[in-house]
Amino acid sequence: MQNKQQASLAQRLDITDNIRLYDPSNMTDLVISFPEQCRHAIDIGQQIDIDPPNKIKSILVTGLGGSAVGGDYLQILFNRFGSIPVAVNRDYDIPSWVNKETLVFANSYSGNTEETLSAYSQAKVKGAHVFCLTSGGQLMSRAKDDGYPVITIPGGQPPRASLGYMFLPMVIMFMKWGWLPMGNSSQHTFDQLTGLRDDANIDIPTEINFAKQLAVNLFGNLPLIYGESYKAVIANRWKCQFNENTKILAYSNAYPELTHNEIMGWEQAKLQADNLAVLTLTDGLESPKMKTRMHVMTEKMNSAAFQQVIEFNVKHSGGSETGDFLDRMLRMTYLADFVSIYLAALYKVDPYIIGSINDLKSALSVVK
Repeated sequence: MQNKQQASLAQRLDITDNIRLYDPSNMTDLVISFPEQCRHAIDIGQQIDIDPPNKIKSILVTGLGGSAVGGDYLQILFNRFGSIPVAVNRDYDIPSWVNKETLVFANSYSGNTEETLSAYSQAKVKGAHVFCLTSGGQLMSRAKDDGYPVITIPGGQPPRASLGYMFLPMVIMFMKWGWLPMGNSSQHTFDQLTGLRDDANIDIPTEINFAKQLAVNLFGNLPLIYGESYKAVIANRWKCQFNENTKILAYSNAYPELTHNEIMGWEQAKLQADNLAVLTLTDGLESPKMKTRMHVMTEKMNSAAFQQVIEFNVKHSGGSETGDFLDRMLRMTYLADFVSIYLAALYKVDPYIIGSINDLKSALSVVK
């Protein structure tokens, strides 16, 4: 560690009771059990017995918050391996292009997200092929009454801790239909996630625990998470986990776009904030031009921010090339979960509760 404060923070994280002290609802255990959640989610997907609708020309996933992230990740896979365009909607209203040749996935973990219920009703009016992914609530009731397929997942936990359930059943279903030609690598995925957990778990000391080291370095800083292509989507997931679990501001941006605008902002960054921390997500497969963009950007940030490059290299452990891609996505995502709960422990906040979001929902409940 670089100084006494960081050494003290590391010592705090090395006492597991300190991590659990501010986590009475056990968000920590939900993070630890994520590999098992993914395995269960894959099983749910494999049990889906629904024939694919004909003449589908587009897919829309509509949802909010943690319920929408599965749509973001599905879009990544279709962009890379599929032949049907996928869009993600985070609003009350659906796009005007939705029609009878659109498959709409209405995703709400609770089943009571008001924006998703509104979008569901509009998709029904437009005659779209509607599927629902939920643990219950009004969405399940309406879908059953309307005769739409429902993929039922376990309830009782925050949507942001349910990415496996909100993502993998869709992936497996589309693979079975032949819409995602990825092969079957579920055991490989499980092995990769459990391997990351073995390295990042709460009983692993900070000295050899990268997730804890990252939390120590980020403490007191404003994280900016950068990535290119699919890694930019995962960077946004990191941002959201820091927002909800750690209760801190964080921001994300995408290469190459940020080198056309945000790069200029670094010229006076130190005049605005002296506690910036940049995390760059990479997989080592970036093109030479992209690596040059990242190198120049790094030089511009050198005197203005703490920097950490987080590289998830391709790991061939018996899985297919496409399976390795899914593994890499999920491992890159999973690390953020550990870092966010370790940061929550350092900030002495409960990673489970979302008081401000609940306050907003209460205010909205009386608005007609």
